Amino acid sequence: MIQAANNPMIESFSILPSICVVARENSCEQDIRFQWRLSHASNSCLFLVGEEKALYCSDMQQLTSIVLTLNVQKENEFILRLGASNKEMRRQLKVRELGKDVRQSRRHLWSVF
Repeated sequence: MIQAANNPMIESFSILPSICVVARENSCEQDIRFQWRLSHASNSCLFLVGEEKALYCSDMQQLTSIVLTLNVQKENEFILRLGASNKEMRRQLKVRELGKDVRQSRRHLWSVF
């Protein structure tokens, strides 16, 4: 039991919005809210996949909510890592182009046209 108390877990990790709609060939530049809850207070850091430098780190927090203005390309994956452990959780921010990706995502699988 004592070991479990010293081993924090990620209870939730969300990105809002999770989809960014842009004009063709543009990147998504907007305020993005990252929010996570841990089982108990711990150090945690937010990373963009492929980057070594953290976008944001929180010290001994159980609940963290931060808004970052980011310029992101197509598919982006963010990683939340807990301080001293190897525990992590991943979430994606999808970028959709107007007139192309948005229309396709609304088409029903059973549609003939």
